[in-house]
Amino acid sequence: MPPVEVRGIVSHLLKNPHHYPGKHNTPQSRTSQGTNPLDSTRQLLLIWDAMCNYIQEQLEQSRSVCIQGLGTFTFEQHVTPTNTDSHFCKDRTILRPCFVCDPKLQDKLHRFRPKEELRGEYTNPGTVYQIGREVQYLNFAPIAAGCYVRPDVVRDAIRAMVKAVCNLVSRDYSLVLDFKFCQVRMLDRGLSFTFRQSIKGTAQNFLDTKPKCGPEVAVSRRWTTSHLSRSMMNYLPRPDSPNVTRKRSLTAQIGQLSLDLNSVDKTYYSERRDYQPNIQFEATFGITGKGLGGALGGDTMNSLNIAPDAMPAGGQTAALLAGVAD
Repeated sequence: MPPVEVRGIVSHLLKNPHHYPGKHNTPQSRTSQGTNPLDSTRQLLLIWDAMCNYIQEQLEQSRSVCIQGLGTFTFEQHVTPTNTDSHFCKDRTILRPCFVCDPKLQDKLHRFRPKEELRGEYTNPGTVYQIGREVQYLNFAPIAAGCYVRPDVVRDAIRAMVKAVCNLVSRDYSLVLDFKFCQVRMLDRGLSFTFRQSIKGTAQNFLDTKPKCGPEVAVSRRWTTSHLSRSMMNYLPRPDSPNVTRKRSLTAQIGQLSLDLNSVDKTYYSERRDYQPNIQFEATFGITGKGLGGALGGDTMNSLNIAPDAMPAGGQTAALLAGVAD
């Protein structure tokens, strides 16, 4: 049986909502009026993709990220002396990316023989903050801002996917988790991972060019300075909320007008012998039996984003057309 990938994990947890409760099981409203709501599958895949981009950004800045229940993406540090002509010996820190499995998941991978991914002082860490370099827990707020969803939806989605991974592994399923920057394989209760070479080079270059003794920042300024995620700010194009809201309002108005125009067509004025057309009205609005499309004209219909073949024929009501013209 082929290994289960991310899309299969999403399908599994959506088919079992009683095992994975949360707001991710139903489509949630977006935080911007210019974005459309997504179905549950696309919503989860969007959150997973944004999470991978956010973790990659942190790793490229030589920081470690811990996903609670799954593991920690971190770096092992090797300090080596550099050859210089000066009398002072200089050291250089060499980074090696690695993945440290969470103890709860490691108990289910009984064929996994964990080696010392982090040697030296990190052999027996007391907390997650002592695993590797500058470890921090996964922050849901930037991911939610990049996806235009609420943070509680992102929190429930990521926790449900991690729980689904643990459950599938305990049921002897083979998994392949693609994080874009790293591929984690859990085959036959074993664990292996492969990082992209660009991650190591980018993180090493960032560490080498980073000043070791930066300028001191006052505490009053440190807490007021915003640290925004560039990957999440540019993850999705910024929606044009005013324009989208205006188009939706016009579409709703046209929908109401179409109901009135359908009722006007059913009166069958053309078959009545005593019906006399209003020549002054037709000359004013340019209606010659062409319906609303002829009254408004092609330019107006294009500005309202209305297809001519989508509108019903007929409808010579001056009040309705005057409202559309306004």
